[in-house]
Amino acid sequence: MQVFSCPKVTGRKTNLEKMGEVVEIMKKSNSEISLQVAGFKFITKMLEEDSTREKVALKVDSGLNQRDKLIKVLVEELTSLSKEKPLVVTCLRLIYILMQRYDWRALFATEGGIKSVLSCMQEHKNSALVQQAALAALKILTGASKYDMRTKSVRPHLADADAQIILEIFASIGSASTQDSKGLLSVIPAAVAKMMNTSGCSSAVQDGLLIVIMLVSNHKSLAELLVSCDICPILYSCIGNGSSSTGSHQQMLAIMALSNISLNHKLSTGIENKGSKEALNLKDAELKMLLVSLKEQSGAKEIILSLERWICDETTGLETQIEDIMKDKEAFQSLLQGLDHFRSEKAVQQAIIRILSKFLDNYLEDLLPWHESIEPCLSSMTAYNNDRE
Repeated sequence: MQVFSCPKVTGRKTNLEKMGEVVEIMKKSNSEISLQVAGFKFITKMLEEDSTREKVALKVDSGLNQRDKLIKVLVEELTSLSKEKPLVVTCLRLIYILMQRYDWRALFATEGGIKSVLSCMQEHKNSALVQQAALAALKILTGASKYDMRTKSVRPHLADADAQIILEIFASIGSASTQDSKGLLSVIPAAVAKMMNTSGCSSAVQDGLLIVIMLVSNHKSLAELLVSCDICPILYSCIGNGSSSTGSHQQMLAIMALSNISLNHKLSTGIENKGSKEALNLKDAELKMLLVSLKEQSGAKEIILSLERWICDETTGLETQIEDIMKDKEAFQSLLQGLDHFRSEKAVQQAIIRILSKFLDNYLEDLLPWHESIEPCLSSMTAYNNDRE
């Protein structure tokens, strides 16, 4: 990487200016693979070693030009040199670091970045390195980290408008008319399955599951497309494989994805094709995992929303298990904590109130501390006094 340690690069003041100079050197190399790889590695190392979070004045023309040049070269390299595995892995790792530092995700996506990443996953479907790096990059690009219940702060946050743009790009790729483009979305389930069968790749499995949750939680057509790509059998495999703490986290993520598919979007997950006993056992395992997570996570938002779908749906076949939950003091108090914690989240407030109404339907005197519900319920009523429900 000595070619990039010249004064022309190191003499620049900001990382963005340095990256711009590196890109210029790379462009003059006539696509020499070793130099392209070295260039991406140089930028990645520079960003990893810089602890400051540089504020980029994107209104300045030169800043915009440097940003656009870098995004363009990333997409072009992934597209035109997709068969070059070392370059693809290096490029994907840079995307992961870069998009954490600078929020250029919507721009990268609209310039064809999402499709280029999926195409590389398809090209290198047997490479664990490519699949692992691609899933990590897609987790950042989609903002899927917000569904990771073990992470208290989500960084970087993806604006709702940008998230919707990225979801629509995924949907467009998945529903494209050509056979090749239709197959691109299927690389995500395939990558999760490959990581499940690759030693030491549990974090990549979790990255894949977070991406699936992001896609199916917010877009019914994407949920339909992923179901057609056989995501559900893979999710059920994740539930069956959990034993360690890592496994139980994977179980929980898989349950959240299945819950959105079946209870939120009312799509078939294939559970009806299993024997009645096996289907009930799976449902029971899902409900138990949600209940455990409710207590451990003090009512994480997605857990509450998933639990509400289970408890308020009268067709689950788990009446006895749900009745037991209605007597669970710890679950009751976790829900009350959720009312206080998610005061600004109307959907979560509604979900908790609906669950508490179910608790009330099964009211037994002195079994639960109902007096503790008065203050949080009054606060919720005050915050949403215009909402009839």
